[in-house]
Amino acid sequence: LLKTLEEPNPENHILLVSHAPWELPATIRSRCQHLMFPLPDKREALDWLMAQQPDDEWPELLDCVRGAPLKALEFKQQHGMDSYREEKRRFAALLSGKANLVEVGEAWSKDETGMIANWIFHWTLDLARATETGIMQMHDRELASWLKDLIPRMDSVKLFFILDKLSSLQKGIRSRNLNVQMQFETLALELMEAGE
Repeated sequence: LLKTLEEPNPENHILLVSHAPWELPATIRSRCQHLMFPLPDKREALDWLMAQQPDDEWPELLDCVRGAPLKALEFKQQHGMDSYREEKRRFAALLSGKANLVEVGEAWSKDETGMIANWIFHWTLDLARATETGIMQMHDRELASWLKDLIPRMDSVKLFFILDKLSSLQKGIRSRNLNVQMQFETLALELMEAGE
């Protein structure tokens, strides 16, 4: 591959597509011209989604997939909102001490889409924002209403530690042979402790 990238045949173009280019070896990255394709802005994405299929849920679906319209379309077709809501309830129950952390870890470890880890990251980030700047600054109003009594008692230092751990966990799941269930159980325990 390196030889081909260094000396491609004349008139040939090679396109390497990566959703995580920072994880490619430096020897490959250094031989490529980098083109970034950012997500469209939310209004543009919503207009496109409404043209595909009118639905009042598009704004929430788009938020669930962090603004990616094609993922939102796929998510809707797979009834992903049901899964999103179920996981958000599980997350809130865990923080409130109303969920079994082993069961939560087991449920999270069975996610084959990688979406749950992203959701947990963004919910935790939202909570960290609330502990630092107030509950009115939370993006997820539903989560804010469920946890309004708990948020003032939450430890922002623990939440930021959990965010770091989640970033490492996501990278580790992709690149190493981790016991995913054990990792998620540990994460669930730390989230539960942050809510105490």
